[in-house]
Amino acid sequence: MKIVKQIFLGVRITLGLVLLLLSAHLDAQTFNYTSGTLNVDVILLNPCSGSTSNGSITFKVNSANGGSAVLVLVAGPNTTDFPGANIPVGNSFTYTPISAQAGNYDFVIHDFLNNFNINTFGPLPPVTLTNLPVVALSQDVLINNTSCAGPATLTGQIQSTISGGSTILSPGSFNYSWSSGNAFAAWPITGTTNGATPLNLATILGVPGLPGGTYTLTVTDNFSVCSQIRSFLITDPSPSIQTITPSSGNVCFGSNFTLQLNASENAPTNYEVFKNGLATGLIFPGTAASPFNMSFSVAGFVTGDVLTVQAKNGACTPSIMTGSVTLTINIPPSAATLAGTATICSGTSTNLAVTITGGTAPFSFTIDNGVGLVS
Repeated sequence: MKIVKQIFLGVRITLGLVLLLLSAHLDAQTFNYTSGTLNVDVILLNPCSGSTSNGSITFKVNSANGGSAVLVLVAGPNTTDFPGANIPVGNSFTYTPISAQAGNYDFVIHDFLNNFNINTFGPLPPVTLTNLPVVALSQDVLINNTSCAGPATLTGQIQSTISGGSTILSPGSFNYSWSSGNAFAAWPITGTTNGATPLNLATILGVPGLPGGTYTLTVTDNFSVCSQIRSFLITDPSPSIQTITPSSGNVCFGSNFTLQLNASENAPTNYEVFKNGLATGLIFPGTAASPFNMSFSVAGFVTGDVLTVQAKNGACTPSIMTGSVTLTINIPPSAATLAGTATICSGTSTNLAVTITGGTAPFSFTIDNGVGLVS
């Protein structure tokens, strides 16, 4: 390593009065180096989560004589490499040390015409990769919702704090994303943070509280390749989960069908029939009855439609009731014709044929023999 330093320090001396600069950090892990017309950003992704091999150093060439720059050498704690990478202006090259990456890295890069060099073996400082701990997300606050009266009355709260990762670099840099399966907000809700301020979802949304649901926080560390995900569950006071009573689903065309729940809540909880996962507009106010019957015409339904029920109460998150029923809509026959010998003598028999037009089999029928009905 000392021999390498002597060689490239000699290159530095030959530059005479050329201006060599490490400008102010563009962010905590991006450094800008300038030598004459050669300008390079060096961007660090630190090893993290206990790994010694998921860090990297990216060299982005902003300007250079000859239209490109050559990365001649990179020397770190356990390696000295000669990438020889030719990097066109506006492009990048990522160097990944093979292992045990934490520590200082010197490098030499020159423009394609070899007019200007950036050499951190001289007065310019090296860059440093830092082992970062695992990104962790705490549960600082978790409060269930206690009201369905309206958005202004919601009381659910979630707050999480980021630790580990690039927080140890002071400041860190993270992207976050909140998501949920409910329709309370235009998910996902995204933003950036340095990790110093807790992430309170109601505060981020600018609302007093949250309704029930599973809320998922995803955090990505901008100064490493690491990330973390954590989910939080808020419950509502209503609506409670009821169960659809098992049913064959058989119904005659043009008739009403009754979908039954084992129980219900009082209004303002409403129960809506869903067809194949979509709302039908068939809404029944709760009565607290057990069981709770919902009767409706099957006009607009077809055989095979799957019926479910969603309950909704004010600003609380709607709930899907347990179970489902698959409809079988039986079409009545349009005509029935009896054929055969009209007169049958005593003690004899004959064959009669009944032809049924339309409808859904199987069928049952009766024949009037002049004395009574025969099934």
